[in-house]
Parts: sequence; structure tokens; C-alpha cells
Amino acid sequence: MASCFELHEKCGSGIIFSNRRRRAARTKPESEFDNALVFSKTVLPEKTLFEVVIEKKMTLWSGSLAIGVTKCDPSDFDPIPASISHLRNGTWVLAGSSVLKDGLSIRDDYMGNLEELGIGDRVGVMLLEGGELHFFVNGKDMGCAAKDVPKQVYVVLDVYGRCSEVKLYSGDIEDDSTDAVTNGMSNQSMSVLGMCQIVMLVLDIW
Repeated sequence: MASCFELHEKCGSGIIFSNRRRRAARTKPESEFDNALVFSKTVLPEKTLFEVVIEKKMTLWSGSLAIGVTKCDPSDFDPIPASISHLRNGTWVLAGSSVLKDGLSIRDDYMGNLEELGIGDRVGVMLLEGGELHFFVNGKDMGCAAKDVPKQVYVVLDVYGRCSEVKLYSGDIEDDSTDAVTNGMSNQSMSVLGMCQIVMLVLDIW
């Protein structure tokens, strides 16, 4: 079953996915700063927090990660727009400290600048009942950013400028396959150790 906590296969030409499309990175961060839009695989359910973690940043370029929601179905794009500011037809975005609707600012001082966030920081978005759109930083609700946002919207991310890689965040659910392999090896090692202890106990009895 498709989950909004996966990324849509349709993405910007400068993006490469890994970890079952739960991690997105720019392919040429040293020479290209745009063409890095990614979307949620499905529409965002109400009262569901969609978060990403900033995995890599660089000093080159200006601008950084932007996040929002859009009525546009990613499957319909051909080609994908170069940046999030080019999205129209019902798109609400947090970029820097401003909230944009269809590329135009509707709030200039919504919160502190997203560009100041670093590696390990989390950014999220949630649509509440009644159409209120809220953004989150490191789990903290930044308040209502927009109203009357429709239900059928996809999350959109722009892995732009100084931000060159993000991964989906799902609380205490591990989302790195490499870590999962490591955990599996640790469990196996513990099982072997347990068997050795049992054998030693039997030898002591005899």
C-alpha cells in the first residue's frame, strides 16, 4: 500500500534517490543548485506530520531547503519545474522565513529563516482539519501559515542551494537500511553469545 512517507518516483532531473526512495540528494551539488524538486508519493492525510531531516549542507550557493504542499499531481509534470517558486495552481510553500502561495508571498515574517538550519535539523508540514497549514521545525509547531488549503495536496520539497540532501523522518522508526543491517548483525552476535553461555553452563554441570 502506498504511503505518504515515501517519495514520489517523479522528481527533478538533478535528484537521485536511495533507501527505497526515503532519501533524496542532488547529483551534482557542486555545479547545480536547482532541478531538485521531490514530492510525497501520495496526498498528505489530515493531521499527519510529514518531516525530513537535513542530511547535507554546503557553503556554496545561496538559498536552502524549502517545503510545502501542492494540489499538482507529480505524475502530471513534464518536465518537473526547476524550483519550487515555479509551482502554481494551488501551492503553499515555506521558503526562507516567508510563506508563498503560487509563487507570491502571503507572509514575510512567519518564522526564523530556514536557511539557518543545519545538518540534523528537521522540517515538517501538517494539514489540519478545516484547511489550516502548519509548519514544524525540530518538532515544534510554528503556528498557522495559511488557511483554506484543500485536502488533496501532496508534500513538495526543494532540495535547493546550500541543502544538498534530505531523508524522511519517522520518529523512532529506523529508516536507514545500513543501520538495519548493522542491527541485524548485532542481534545475531548476541544470539551466538547466548548459545556459548548455554554450552558453558552444561559443561560445568557435567
